Amino acid sequence: MLEQLREKAPGASESKAKRKSDAGQIIARGKRKWLVRIYRGADASGKRIYLNTTIKGNKKAAQDYLSRTLTAISNGTFVERSSLTLNEYLEKWYEEAVTGKVRTRTLEDYQSLMERYVTDGLGKKRLTDLRPLDISALYSGMEQQGLSARTIRDTGTVLSAALNKLVAGGCSH
Repeated sequence: MLEQLREKAPGASESKAKRKSDAGQIIARGKRKWLVRIYRGADASGKRIYLNTTIKGNKKAAQDYLSRTLTAISNGTFVERSSLTLNEYLEKWYEEAVTGKVRTRTLEDYQSLMERYVTDGLGKKRLTDLRPLDISALYSGMEQQGLSARTIRDTGTVLSAALNKLVAGGCSH
């Protein structure tokens, strides 16, 4: 009987520990200031990686943020904040995903389209701030400038390929 209790106890404490790390932490950092900490795994060397976010307001606001973030993570819709801009990402995309896979002339055409129509407007936006309406506004602006449907389509095709690679996790960011 005593052995059965000992066998169950470690398993119960492990599930509690696992649940605790999955649930995240809320730590008081001053008056109406909270640190929300979510365990994200470990890097190649075994060092733990956390998502840390400071929430100003009451504890309920921190709990709401934690709940929304954990839901987004479990749904696969969570996007971690990044200071990387669209222009910076496109440069990485050219190097990592396109160079060597398409002809030199094709790469030059891709870069030319992005430089001509995307880098000035959307290029300075951070990736995490980029929204579908921003891209729709880009296409509308191109249409109002009198650009051909083919130019708009080609620009959209290249931009879409780059962003799809980002969503699929194919380029480091």
